[in-house]
Amino acid sequence: TRIASACDELATQAPQSFHAALQLVQFTRILGGRGCIGRFDQWMWPFYENDIETGVLTREEAQELLECLFVKINHFPEARQATNDNLRNITLGGQTESGEDACNELSYACLEASARLMLPEPKLNTRFFPGSSPRWLQECCRVLAKGGNVLAVYNDEIAVPALSRLGIPLEDARDY
Repeated sequence: TRIASACDELATQAPQSFHAALQLVQFTRILGGRGCIGRFDQWMWPFYENDIETGVLTREEAQELLECLFVKINHFPEARQATNDNLRNITLGGQTESGEDACNELSYACLEASARLMLPEPKLNTRFFPGSSPRWLQECCRVLAKGGNVLAVYNDEIAVPALSRLGIPLEDARDY
């Protein structure tokens, strides 16, 4: 019933709920979307935050939905697609366009999902900069220590200036 409701929502409008937004990611993937998923914790955050604050979902329910998506991301219907890296990367953390810490509760939920499930996809591209919280570093290290080998670490102190030297505006460079 809940999946049908999320699908009905998407049939008539842009997603309004976390569940529908996750379903849209899945639809995009199964209907031919390829490559990196992007700054997942940034563009999914408003849906997550709203549903938690309004009581539509508990944190536990949102975590379960997120983990269900992670499981579906690992479904390879054609054996030839099951290579070591299908580019289902999500980027977490880093900084906002204004240079503030971009980590949010969903960033941590993604780390928890990856650590709990220990699946090969999605790859987690975690970003760090001088304003990153010590907790972010600790949680990323905890996931790495589990040995799942799906977490990559990116240094905004190198990446952002490099993108700026290419002529990319600073706000956009911070949003890589």
